[in-house]
Amino acid sequence: MKTHSLKNDLRILELGNEFLPRFSKDTTEDQVNNFLSDLKETVREQRNSLIIKYHDKMGSNDEKIKEINAAAERIFELNR
Repeated sequence: MKTHSLKNDLRILELGNEFLPRFSKDTTEDQVNNFLSDLKETVREQRNSLIIKYHDKMGSNDEKIKEINAAAERIFELNR
């Protein structure tokens, strides 16, 4: 079974390391929740654009689309 990481999921979604969280010990729960909310919105938009990209421009690349959806779903599950 393949292990997953947030860093790898961001790479699959073609998002940079600026989306990796960098929290200090003083970070509040509200700050974490706001970060996750913003991240999920960005992931949602990026997932949709990548699906269009891989579906239209490159023919239907079902394996890549499946990988993109799986990475997005793992991020959506954070902090539920």
